[in-house]
Amino acid sequence: MQQSEYNRIVRYLKGYGINCLYHITSRENWPSIRTNGLFSACQIETNGISAGNGSDKLDRYLNRHSGKRLDEYVHLSFSAKPPFRDRLVRSGRCKGEPIVLKVGLDVLIA
Repeated sequence: MQQSEYNRIVRYLKGYGINCLYHITSRENWPSIRTNGLFSACQIETNGISAGNGSDKLDRYLNRHSGKRLDEYVHLSFSAKPPFRDRLVRSGRCKGEPIVLKVGLDVLIA
């Protein structure tokens, strides 16, 4: 992504009052995120990072084979309580209460 396109996207988001995005994850992932940073599922696997993953096998398969390689992206939300948050807990993929990481727009990169 070119800098001008990045700036256009950030201006657009800020124009709608969006100053940050959110990443919802299991509390189990926090030590790894704190140590290694926030990575996509693909990067976690490629770099051999020991971390739980909020997605299940079907999610990972669909993300990898969708033709869009969604496993190469860190999934972010506009809301700290998106609908899938409760699904993570109910499915058992997120042990206990999920944690919500607030991500500033200044750290978004392509």
